[in-house]
Amino acid sequence: MMKLRGTLAPGEEVLIATRSQASALLPALWEGLGAVLAFSFASTISADSSVLAWAGYFLATFFSCKCLRRVVRWGSTGFFLTNSRVVIQRGFGTSSQVSLPLAVIEGVDVRPAALRGADGAHLHLHVQGEVHVLRSVPRGHDFSHEIRGAQNRLMQRLSWSGMY
Repeated sequence: MMKLRGTLAPGEEVLIATRSQASALLPALWEGLGAVLAFSFASTISADSSVLAWAGYFLATFFSCKCLRRVVRWGSTGFFLTNSRVVIQRGFGTSSQVSLPLAVIEGVDVRPAALRGADGAHLHLHVQGEVHVLRSVPRGHDFSHEIRGAQNRLMQRLSWSGMY
């Protein structure tokens, strides 16, 4: 279960919480397969050539580390939409999250995620000259519509209260 780390402002609520699609782990599957093949090669050739065996073990370790890194990154990244901001949470501490107020998001570009499933997309959030990318968001078009809807509701609240 994903949980937004940190505190919410008074009156703020989480509207959507999601993470990258599981199909974003497809490269990790290939890296894991590469690690198994390299280890298998190294253990088979070890009797004949220790140099090739060490090269195989090195490749197996390399692919294993890449696979593990990708899986941990996928598991520790979350995207949250509240009624006042978008939060990109990476890693395991609160210091590794980016909070983007809805009022400063200038636009959202939706780009299909290649080989990531039919409904996955990369969202490019344009904020004050910077671009923040949310990778492999499930139902990316729906998520971008929710961001725009939350922005409209926020602007209505601010205009009613005389703040905008």
